[in-house]
Amino acid sequence: RVDLGETQLDLAGKLWNHIPSMIVGMERARMIKPTLTGLEFTEISAYLYFLKFFDEPGNPTRGRSVFNEKGFGACHLLSGKGKEGEPGLDQFPQNISPVFLSQTIWNHGPVMIARMVQLGIKWPEFKGTEMMDLLEFIKTNAKGETKEGAFITPGNPREGKRVFTEKGCIKCHAVRGEGGDLGRKAKTFYKSLTQIASGMWNKGPTVLARMSQTQPGLPKFTPKEMADLLAYLYFLHFTDEPGNSNNGKKIFSDFGCARCH
Repeated sequence: RVDLGETQLDLAGKLWNHIPSMIVGMERARMIKPTLTGLEFTEISAYLYFLKFFDEPGNPTRGRSVFNEKGFGACHLLSGKGKEGEPGLDQFPQNISPVFLSQTIWNHGPVMIARMVQLGIKWPEFKGTEMMDLLEFIKTNAKGETKEGAFITPGNPREGKRVFTEKGCIKCHAVRGEGGDLGRKAKTFYKSLTQIASGMWNKGPTVLARMSQTQPGLPKFTPKEMADLLAYLYFLHFTDEPGNSNNGKKIFSDFGCARCH
C-alpha cells in the first residue's frame, strides 16, 4: 500500500531520504543501526519491489457481474457441462490461483476464440480488478478436487527469461534490442499479477493469430512456466537504464559529496 518507488535506484533514493527519520525511530526502539552488504541490499530491494505483484482479494459479487457481462455464461454453466462439453465452474479446482487461471485460459485460447466466433461473442477485455473479481466468483462455485499445480508459489524471473526465449515470445518482443523492444514498455508491466495477465488476455486474438502462423506454432504453458513468465515481465522495470556521468558529476558537487569525498 506504500509507494516504495519503481526501479531499484528509485527505491534506493527513497530509503536514503528516509534515513533521518529511520535513525530517530531506531533510537526510540533502542535498535542498533544495521549495516548491509551489497547482496543484502539487492535482496531487500527485490523483496520490496515484489510486494506490488500480489493482488488484493477480488469481490465475488462484482465477479458475477463480470462473468455475465463478458458472456462466459454462454459456454460455462455454474454446474455441469455446456453444450460443447465445456466444464462448469463447479469442476474448477477449489484452490485455483491467478497463475493457474491465466495458464488455463491461455492454453484454451484457440478453442475459445473459435467458440466465440461461432456464438457471435466479442472477445472480452479485462480492466482494473475484473480478473481478480472473476477469480473470486469462480472460487465460490468451484467444487473440483484440489490440484497440486492450481495454487503455485510466485515465479522466478530468471526462469521466466528462459521461458520467454524458449516459447518464442522473443521473436516478436525483443528486450532492449531489435524487434518490438519490450524494454521500452517495461513500466507497463509494473503492476499486479492479474493485471499483467489481463493485459496478455486482452491482446489474445492478435497474439494467437500471429503465433499460430509460426513454427512450432502456439506455445502452451505449465502453471510454473506461466508463473515464471509473469514474474519475468514484472521485473523488467526493476533494472535501471544507465545514467549520465556528467550529470552525476554535477550532483556529486551540488549535493556536497565533494566536501568529504
